[in-house]
Amino acid sequence: MFRFSVTGLAPTSSTQTTPGTIVTRTVDVPAGTVAQNGFCQFVEGTFIVGTAVTVVETGLTPGQTLPGGLTFADTRVSRIRASTAGATGSLAARTVTFPARNTTAEVEFTNFVFRPAILKLCKIAGTGVATGTNFSFNIALVDPLTSLPVSTAPVTIPAGSCTFLNGPFPADQNFPGIGTFNFGTQLVVTEAAAPGFAVTAITSPTGGLLTVDLPNRRGTMTLNQSLLPNSLFNELSFTNSATTVSPAEAAVRFDFDGDRKADPVIFRPSSGTWWYSSSRNNSAVSSNFGISTDKVVPADYDGDRKTDYAVYRATDNVWHIMRLGQNSDAAGYTSLRFGSSGDVLMNY
Repeated sequence: MFRFSVTGLAPTSSTQTTPGTIVTRTVDVPAGTVAQNGFCQFVEGTFIVGTAVTVVETGLTPGQTLPGGLTFADTRVSRIRASTAGATGSLAARTVTFPARNTTAEVEFTNFVFRPAILKLCKIAGTGVATGTNFSFNIALVDPLTSLPVSTAPVTIPAGSCTFLNGPFPADQNFPGIGTFNFGTQLVVTEAAAPGFAVTAITSPTGGLLTVDLPNRRGTMTLNQSLLPNSLFNELSFTNSATTVSPAEAAVRFDFDGDRKADPVIFRPSSGTWWYSSSRNNSAVSSNFGISTDKVVPADYDGDRKTDYAVYRATDNVWHIMRLGQNSDAAGYTSLRFGSSGDVLMNY
């Protein structure tokens, strides 16, 4: 059972607007689970429409206790919601202020038990990764109702080193300058894409429940080590290795069927016919393309690593190309006027 104080301007008569009189009323509300949508209590009386009403969570109802010897000071507020527009509040101060309306206003507080925990994030330099190479990380909450909001700013960690992440709660006296997290919180830690490097392992030497997603460079960890009473910390490690990018294979000259082998080929000027013997299946393939006075200039003109039929016609300096592309948008005839009388063709 939690106690709240509600302060606002109450009317002194049924028809009064302002000025009214300031009243503070005490309300005790039992806690309910998220699945139950919590429990509610009505505040006695009414407030003047348009005036400010302030609700403050002040403690536990006298005589109430929390499990395990915990106290009200061990709880925090992760969310405050009001059904009326224009509400402003503070999670740290456990307070919300909203304008009274001529309807029932509903205010919801969500609490959680807080026990401080800290998280050390390490970057291990695997094969091909130079010590000191910088990697960037982001953290996020799985359930925002179990914690105050965490920072979305990226964290940079050099390979071969570790750093304590800065949590949203105040630092513990034994670890000054390090913001704490809430024990039991699930955090998603994601390494930003780093061209040339792959994440090969994500581990937790401190044994926290860990879900690993290597393709997305992501680990989801439950913080299972609490600072109190033994000053324990949680640790998460990412290991990277360099990836080898194979260079694209160059086209094989006179490979008309795309099997990476040269094919015997002839051009018969009398009929303008190309013939090649496919090394893929030993069949003879022919195609009419060109005239007797053309210069043959076969090459891979569309980048599909297959040689295309092509001729250069010196009478008008036009290149005629029949692309043998794998895709319909790459296959087909094209021409290009390029060169002038007396030019020398390269080695075809």
